[in-house]
Amino acid sequence: GGLSANPEIYALGLDATVEEIPGKWEEALANPVEPVAVSSDEAPVHEVVYEGEALESGHGLDHLPVP
Repeated sequence: GGLSANPEIYALGLDATVEEIPGKWEEALANPVEPVAVSSDEAPVHEVVYEGEALESGHGLDHLPVP
């Protein structure tokens, strides 16, 4: 489901053609990116917080820079 339900949209997210999707996965699995640990106090997730009436704007994740 979600965004990957459509191969064309999935390919767009990978900056690839539909035919290149399996190769992108093979490349990613062969070359994993090491995670960067960030303390909870420094986590960017705390930079934008909506509370109270701001939650009622009805835009949901459209307000946040979700990749």
